[in-house]
Amino acid sequence: MKGAFHAVSKVIEVCDPQKAEISVSAKGVYCLYINGKRVSDYVLAPGWTAYNKRLQVQCYDITDLLKEQNTLTITVGPGWMRSPIPAWMSPEDKTIRRNQPCGILGQLEL
Repeated sequence: MKGAFHAVSKVIEVCDPQKAEISVSAKGVYCLYINGKRVSDYVLAPGWTAYNKRLQVQCYDITDLLKEQNTLTITVGPGWMRSPIPAWMSPEDKTIRRNQPCGILGQLEL
């Protein structure tokens, strides 16, 4: 599905965490929700980067958002990684870029 956003949800149970942090990055753009509440007001995270060289990672303190049972939902879409923005790219390179799959990487620490 070209240009589509995809959502992944996971239910986790926690018992009174002292501190909870989640680190997230994406090949594309993402938005993270915990129990239906958006974790950050950062728009188009993780931002522009040279995806073939590095990925930016955001870390969020989510301690106050957690309950005993929680639903983590993340949406990921094509975003900057698949954008044909660079004017110097050949049409073939732009096609290759548009056809790359999106990806998401996250780590929850309790």
